[in-house]
Amino acid sequence: AARNLTLYQSVQLVLDTYDLPGTPEDVLVEMRDIMERHYRTDVELKPGVVDYLDRLREQGCRLCVATATDERLAHICLERLGIDDRFEFLLSCQTLGSGKDDPEIYLQAARRLGAQPEECAVFEDALFAAQTAKRAGFYTAAVQDDNQAKDWDELSALADEVILDWRNLLTNENRGI
Repeated sequence: AARNLTLYQSVQLVLDTYDLPGTPEDVLVEMRDIMERHYRTDVELKPGVVDYLDRLREQGCRLCVATATDERLAHICLERLGIDDRFEFLLSCQTLGSGKDDPEIYLQAARRLGAQPEECAVFEDALFAAQTAKRAGFYTAAVQDDNQAKDWDELSALADEVILDWRNLLTNENRGI
């Protein structure tokens, strides 16, 4: 299925399907430039996230980032936002060689944290990624994001917890991980 193609293969498929000029390499360079500008300037934190991360750390929680974003770009963004130091490490699908339709990124994160899946919480805004984490035995929190509106009902039904606003997690001591 097209969902399991690498980014390179996906670009090649689009070029071939629509008989477009250029090479996958050229398109990927342009895509990386666009994404780098986006991560360097546009991505913003949702209100309450910093305070929530700080509360988790105060409670002794160990935190990491498991992302489908290129590792270098993820670090650029986290550093610009001033939260890179709140995470022990970052894992990227690109570095591991598998996407979030494979539980390896979550399992690797748990191993590096010295924990079992059932001892970890995965915060996801993508339905397919949350399904993967849930099947692997992780506590799953659905994070509302404007980009996944069409899957929100299914994602929120799947999750152990639903996060609509990070600030609400700070006002209710029984919420949160």
